[in-house]
Amino acid sequence: MHALAARKAKCNVVGAIGLVENMPDGKAQRPGDIEGWSLLGRGYLALGVPAQAAKAFQHAVEVSKTENGGAPPQLLSSYGEALAEMEGQVSKEAEAAFREALAEDPKDLTARYYMGFAYMARNDRDQALQTWEGLLADAPPDVPWRGTLVDQVALLKSQTGGGPPNPQAMVA
Repeated sequence: MHALAARKAKCNVVGAIGLVENMPDGKAQRPGDIEGWSLLGRGYLALGVPAQAAKAFQHAVEVSKTENGGAPPQLLSSYGEALAEMEGQVSKEAEAAFREALAEDPKDLTARYYMGFAYMARNDRDQALQTWEGLLADAPPDVPWRGTLVDQVALLKSQTGGGPPNPQAMVA
């Protein structure tokens, strides 16, 4: 069974790579297709090519702002995430995208997650801790980054002399 699962996983990855590689031809024919550019960005991000993802999301954001007068928070967060992953940190441009997303949707999970790292980079540990503890309380229990976030909160609490992490928030 493991061999079959491994072959299926390999086929899915190969299929995803082929899909993403073939998408640029279609996007040239429909440069105003916000959903197409977003899908391309998500594909590149999933494949670990954040620079290409950032370009695709940037185009989607620009088109959305031109056509709709603004961009949806989720699109802005995806753009910020691609920038942060590409640069290995939350740059000013990524932070601006996250702040814009949070202005529209203060509960945006992705924006809040990365904003915690932006606060940490500025040594604003109290704000990072407040952001991440709120995020832990609001996030579904099965998000893939929960373990990383719990570790970050525990580290921050140990550095700031705070109490132990709140187990309720960790397993909620």
